[in-house]
Amino acid sequence: MAAWPAVGFDGTITACCNQDVVDHRPVPGHLRLGHAGTDDWGTVRERCLESGVLRALRTYGPLWLAGAPPERGYCETCRTLDVPPPARTPATAFVERRVLDLQLAGGGTGFARRYGCPPYDDLVSLGHPERDHDL
Repeated sequence: MAAWPAVGFDGTITACCNQDVVDHRPVPGHLRLGHAGTDDWGTVRERCLESGVLRALRTYGPLWLAGAPPERGYCETCRTLDVPPPARTPATAFVERRVLDLQLAGGGTGFARRYGCPPYDDLVSLGHPERDHDL
């Protein structure tokens, strides 16, 4: 995920809304975006969009980035990640853009299918389920 800034109980802003990240201190450095008391929205947004690790997490996911075996778990791998971001090249910028385009094309239903509970992905749609799908 690494794209949903969340404000914790103490004002710490994280790049992930996973409760283990939001509630526990210290927040892993690659997931900390700032603090509500000292950082404005523009600063937080820039950190979220420009962080090489966060861009790589959104594009490739933590398992690929860490080279971790799948049994370790997606979120646990991300929380304990300690690797430098891949270099930003024209090729990685192209892949990032293409992945973002595919995610946006999926709309709300695609998002729910990927990150939520696929059997209920149609519940995020507006309108009648048999028509007007993904308004």
